Amino acid sequence: VEGLVSGFQDALNVAAKSWKTNHPEFGKGRPLEDNPNPLAKENLGTDGAWGNFLEFMGNVTGAPGRSLMAEHQFATALNYRAQLHVEALKEAVSEGLSGKAMTDRVNYIKEHPETFPSLHDAAREYGIKQGFLNELGPVGQTLQKLSNSNIFTKMVQPFVKIPMNIFKWGY
Repeated sequence: VEGLVSGFQDALNVAAKSWKTNHPEFGKGRPLEDNPNPLAKENLGTDGAWGNFLEFMGNVTGAPGRSLMAEHQFATALNYRAQLHVEALKEAVSEGLSGKAMTDRVNYIKEHPETFPSLHDAAREYGIKQGFLNELGPVGQTLQKLSNSNIFTKMVQPFVKIPMNIFKWGY
């Protein structure tokens, strides 16, 4: 519970950053991460009122996808922080610490996770898995490629990764 409570603000920050940058912190990036708005003025070579209108429409049509990404990043970051707390606690116990020394060690590990790569990686993997953002197997990757192959298949099956991971988790 401590990890969830203490990680809530961090999860909000990760979600906000993902929304602003259109780039996820957890999991692989989105296809348009380097070009979040294909209707941006600089991409179309337009200017003035028409360019502003097209750029605005690109932002509007991209908002649902950005919202979903931010929500998934929030959940993944929350699970990451909770698991990081668990990993830090296990590390402190394995070092034979107790009381204030254990609390200080746990807090240090949580504040500097990059200095503990195995703990950081385990917590990151847990967060990604709990957010159903883990990489797909061969069948899932094939379905994802098919879904992304053209606009018509994308309209029929817009989401592949998370539903496939939920299906794998359930069976």
